[in-house]
Amino acid sequence: MGSGSQTDVARPHALPWARSAPSDVRWRLESLGMLWIAGGILGLLVLALAARRDMAVGVLALIGSSAIAVGVLLIAVGRRQPRAAVPTRWTCHLPLVVGTVAIGGCVAAAGGGSAPIAYGALFVWIGLYAGAFFTPRAVAAHVAFSMVAFGVALRSLGQPMAAEMLLVGGVTTAAAVLSVWTAWQRSLANSDPLTGVMNLRGFERALEQQIERCERSRTPLALALVDLDGFKGYNDQHGSVAGDRLLATTAGRWQAQLPDTALMARLGGDEFAFMLPGMTPDAAGELVDQLRALLPAPVTGSAGVTEWCPGDTPSQLRARTDGALFQAKRSGRDRTQVTDHELTSALELWRALEAGEFVLHYQPIHSLADGGLDGYEALIRWEHPEKGMQSPAEFITAAERSGAIHAIGRWVIDEACRYAAALRERHGDQAPTVSVNVSTLQLTDPRLASDIRYALAATRLPPQALVLELTESALDGSVTDAADALCRLRELGVQLAIDDFGTGYSSLHRLRNLPFDILKIDRSFVADIGDERHDALLCAIIAMANSLGLDTVAEGIETETQRHFLAANGCVRGQGYLLGRPAPSTLGVSDR
Repeated sequence: MGSGSQTDVARPHALPWARSAPSDVRWRLESLGMLWIAGGILGLLVLALAARRDMAVGVLALIGSSAIAVGVLLIAVGRRQPRAAVPTRWTCHLPLVVGTVAIGGCVAAAGGGSAPIAYGALFVWIGLYAGAFFTPRAVAAHVAFSMVAFGVALRSLGQPMAAEMLLVGGVTTAAAVLSVWTAWQRSLANSDPLTGVMNLRGFERALEQQIERCERSRTPLALALVDLDGFKGYNDQHGSVAGDRLLATTAGRWQAQLPDTALMARLGGDEFAFMLPGMTPDAAGELVDQLRALLPAPVTGSAGVTEWCPGDTPSQLRARTDGALFQAKRSGRDRTQVTDHELTSALELWRALEAGEFVLHYQPIHSLADGGLDGYEALIRWEHPEKGMQSPAEFITAAERSGAIHAIGRWVIDEACRYAAALRERHGDQAPTVSVNVSTLQLTDPRLASDIRYALAATRLPPQALVLELTESALDGSVTDAADALCRLRELGVQLAIDDFGTGYSSLHRLRNLPFDILKIDRSFVADIGDERHDALLCAIIAMANSLGLDTVAEGIETETQRHFLAANGCVRGQGYLLGRPAPSTLGVSDR
C-alpha cells in the first residue's frame, strides 16, 4: 500500500496558535490599546510617587498622557474593525515598537535610583503581548529590541547595567516564553494530533470567520467534504497503526497540493473538510478530484462540494455539503458531487424552518382486535405561504440533497417528543406511542442518537414512548453498518420499526439480525386484499413477523373488509383513512 516517504507525513500548519488565539484585528488592537492605557496610568503613578529633581518630570508626564491617548485611539480604531478582519503582516507591530521606544524613553527620563527599573518593568508587557499574537521569530525580535532600548536608556543615565539587564531581560523573556507556550497549548485544542491539520472545533471557528468576511466582500467560497471509501475495511485488514499512517500520509499529500488560502481539517475518523476561499464550486470540484487521485490504492474517496450563498450560516453550508457528499456515496462512491445554484429550493427549506412553516400532523394507529388507540405517526407538512400545504413527497428529496434533512429531522423529533409528553400528561402510562420517520441520511449521521437523547431528556419522555420508523431502503448496504447504527438507537430504549416492508430488499436475514420491534406492512399489500395470491403473501408476512416476535402494523386500511381480514389473520395494529386521517395536534402543543 505504501505509507509514503517521510515527507509525505502531515505536519502541523506553521504557526497553528495564530488560528487558536483571538487573532482578528479588532481583538489585537483593543488588547494593545488597553496595555497602552494601563502603561500610561502606571507611568504617571510612578512619577507621582517617586518624583525627584533628577527626573524629567515634564517628559514623563507627556509620555504617560500620550500613552493613554494612544490607547484610547487604538481601542476606537479596533472597534471599527469587523470581528473577523484578517490582520496584515505588520498589524500591531508598529504600535508595539513605538510602545517599546516610549518605555525606553521613560527609563532614560527617570534619572537615577530605582525609578528606571520601575519603568523597565513595563517591558514585560511587550513579551506577553508579542507571545500571544506573533510568531516565535517576531517574539524574539520584539524582546531583543526591548532589551536594546532598555540598555541604551540605562547607558544614557550612566548607571550599572548588568544586574538590571539580567533582571528585566530575564523576566521579559520568561513572560514571552510563557505567552508563546500558552498560545501553543491553545492551538493544540484546535489541531488534530494525528495529522497535524485543524480539527472540527478549530474548523468551525475558522469557517464562521470566513463567512463573516464573505458577507462583507461577497467573494466566493467553496466548501468540500471528503470521506475515504473502504477505510474501515483497510483498518480492519491492516490494523489501526497502518490506518493512522494512511490518514497522516494522505493529509500530508493533500496539504502540499492546496493553495495558500485554503484550509484543511480532519473532522473525525476518515472525514476531511476543505475551506476554499475565492473558488467557485466547479474549480473546487476539480481541485478535490486532484486530491482524491492522490489516495493510495485500494482506498478511494467520495466528496461533496457546495458554495456559500449570501445569508448562509456555517451550519447551513455544512449541511448542504453533507448532502452533496451523501449523493456522491449513493451514486456509487469514488466520485465528487458538486452542487451550486440548484440549491435555491434548499435555501427556501432553511428559511421555512426558521419561519416556523413546518407543522406535524398525527395519524392514529389502532388495535385491530378491540379498536383501541395504540399510537400516532407524526407526519410533517409544509405550510407554504404561496403553494399552500405540501406533503413530504414534495420537499423531502430536496431536503436530503441539500443536507437540510438533519435540521428538519431534529425539529420533527423535538416536536414529536413534546407531543408524546403531552399525551402522557393526559393519559398516564397508558398513553399512545408516537412514531417518527427517520431518513437514510439521518441514520448515517452519528449525531442522531445524541439528538434523540437530548429530546427525550428535555421532555422527560420515557424512551419506549418513541418509535423510530426506518424504510427498507435506509438499510441498503452493509448489514453490519446498519446494525451498528440501529444498536446505538436501541441503547437509548426507543422502539424501532421497519416501515413499508415488502417494497425494498426484504430479507429474513436482515429481520433476524437487526434489532427491530415492529414491522409495518406496506399499503400496497393491503390494497390488494381479495386477490388470492396477494392474500397468501400477506398472511405469510404476518406469520413471519409474529414468529420473529415483531408486532405488525398494516398501513393504508380504507375498508372494513381490509380491517377484518388483517385482524383475522393475526395483524396486531393498523392505520389508514378508515381508522383516522392525519390531523394537527389538539392538545395545545406547539408544532412550530
